[in-house]
Amino acid sequence: MNKYVAAEGEFQVIVDVQQGRQNVPDVLYGERTVVVGIGSVAAFVDFSRLGVDDLTVSPDGKAVTVTLPPPSLDPPALDTRRSYVLAHEEGVANRIAGVFGNDPTDQLTYYRRAEEEIAKAAAESDLTARARTNTITMLTNLFRQLGYTDITVNFDAPSP
Repeated sequence: MNKYVAAEGEFQVIVDVQQGRQNVPDVLYGERTVVVGIGSVAAFVDFSRLGVDDLTVSPDGKAVTVTLPPPSLDPPALDTRRSYVLAHEEGVANRIAGVFGNDPTDQLTYYRRAEEEIAKAAAESDLTARARTNTITMLTNLFRQLGYTDITVNFDAPSP
């Protein structure tokens, strides 16, 4: 097992994108789109980075200490079936320009912004703390089944 997914979270964010021109009223030239982005983020511990020195067993074979890298977050997985445009407003000039064709990359741009906001929400949540707790619980149970009675799980300090 190289990657242990220790916690997952689902997030819902609101992305409000406004575009316009300075000194021109929005009713004439401007655009505002509000998107609801829904997605999930997984917190994992990378076991592939473990070295020989990261696992020590006491001479009597009853205690084990393992040192792990800190939990990391996967990039967000945006659920495009559940994410949606909540509101879209255009000025008169924008509506006239829209008659000649809409830019299909607009929605992709909004969804990318939603992914960025979901990533921020995940980073500000307790997701990595839950991943630490779940990893400690999993490893404690595993090592107990292997006969160890004193189990210590440490995490390296996160990289700056």
